[in-house]
Amino acid sequence: MPQVTGTADWHINADEPVVLDYNTENKTSAQITSLFSSGPYRAADHDPLVIGLNLRPSTTTALGAPLLSRSVRLIPRILSSTAVTGCLVGTELAG
Repeated sequence: MPQVTGTADWHINADEPVVLDYNTENKTSAQITSLFSSGPYRAADHDPLVIGLNLRPSTTTALGAPLLSRSVRLIPRILSSTAVTGCLVGTELAG
């Protein structure tokens, strides 16, 4: 698995008292309806596993002579105001 860069448990499912758990026994239909939420923090009763992937190809293809003889300038563009880590997601060819 050379493309897997890391794994981690995402502990989003806090331990819950019986009155708030996902089981429906000992709950009225009104309680079941009021406790439902479609958000990610109420999506399952299990903690998901987060897997980091590097999906870049392990081999590269050589460019032909017309592209190699041309000089280009790559200008990165910030596409999000949120701090992220990873690879460059936007460029502009100039020149």
